[in-house]
Amino acid sequence: MKTRIITIVTVLFAVVFTPDSIKSQDAHLSQYDAAPMILNPSFTGLFTDAEYRISSQFRNQWGAIATKYTTSSLGYEMPIKQRFGVGGYLLNDDGAKVYNAFNFILSGAYLISTPGYNESKMSVGMNIGFIYKSTKVDRLIFDNQWEDGNFDPDLPSGEVFEKNGLIMPEVSIGFNYASTNDEKDVNPYGGLALYHCTFPKESFLGTQESRLPMRFVLHGGAKIKTSEQLTVDPKFLIMRQRNAMEITPGARFNYELPQNNIIVMGGIHYRVKDAFIFEAGLEYRNFIYKMSYDFNSSALKQFTNGKGGLEFSLIFKGSKAAGSRLI
Repeated sequence: MKTRIITIVTVLFAVVFTPDSIKSQDAHLSQYDAAPMILNPSFTGLFTDAEYRISSQFRNQWGAIATKYTTSSLGYEMPIKQRFGVGGYLLNDDGAKVYNAFNFILSGAYLISTPGYNESKMSVGMNIGFIYKSTKVDRLIFDNQWEDGNFDPDLPSGEVFEKNGLIMPEVSIGFNYASTNDEKDVNPYGGLALYHCTFPKESFLGTQESRLPMRFVLHGGAKIKTSEQLTVDPKFLIMRQRNAMEITPGARFNYELPQNNIIVMGGIHYRVKDAFIFEAGLEYRNFIYKMSYDFNSSALKQFTNGKGGLEFSLIFKGSKAAGSRLI
């Protein structure tokens, strides 16, 4: 049974390369708040509590049914002269050792609102870079390789792969608004981002043309201060890429322990028709540690026993004053 499932998963990757299918989709994360530049370029470097910020993530999923799918990222960003933020990130998405996408992205943001204005903040941003996609053709399975119900890897696939790897330009833009009034108990926020604005070619087949579809991102929520120590953050994330739609409502909380210089974090989210996401974390001095787990709720759960993806993130904020507390 496991071999059959692995075969099915591999075939699905092969289908991605045909023009009649949903074109290959982007890397998948649960902790987008730990990777702000990946969520929206308008977040890049626009913070006032540090000289720079380093973020990293690692995600491991679907190991219960096939070779694991892993996603990892590393980012660096910093503010410049109050109005500007610059940075960049590396993102690698490995699909069961069959398909891989590597992103090298430079990012910049501009603060539209007046620096130091305490009521709200508006910003725009842009990402520019490249995506390198590759596939291992010898690990793919095609219809022509089945004969009388049996798979024969020696049979020709009938497909012509002009190349096993390609480089695509990447351009994305974003806008973000956030209420930042500390005297208010409720501060809403929201943003919009568009990825793959140039619709780059991504076909591996020499006889067909395929373009990477644009990805639309809409996110928002509100920071609600319920007490001096507790903040609740209901939020949503909506992403669409061609026919694929992801809707993820949820909520987080931050509970501050001032005597220990610690903030305890937790949350629950639901990726509609896919998974329940539970997260926990800790902020101590200049570090933020987080972990989340996806419990599968889709039709795939009969093969995964509900197991989904385990994800870790680590953020370090370089302080302006050594040993100072960052929040």
